[in-house]
Amino acid sequence: MKKTLLGEILTASVKTVSPLATISGVLTDMAALRISCVVAVDADNRPLGIFTERDAVHLLAERRGPGSLK
Repeated sequence: MKKTLLGEILTASVKTVSPLATISGVLTDMAALRISCVVAVDADNRPLGIFTERDAVHLLAERRGPGSLK
C-alpha cells in the first residue's frame, strides 16, 4: 500500500486575511474562491489563526442567523 505524503495534498496558495476583516467579507471571499478556510495574519504576515467553514456554522448557531455575522 502506497503511503500518501502530506505534501502531495497540501494547497500551496493560502488565502490570508487581516484579523480586522469582517466575517461577512471573509465568507464572501471563501465562497468566491471555493475554499473552506482562511488564515488570519498580523501586519508582519505571521499567522494568528485559522477561520473555517465550521467556525462560521458555530457562529451562526450561537447568534441565531446570518444577519448576526455582518
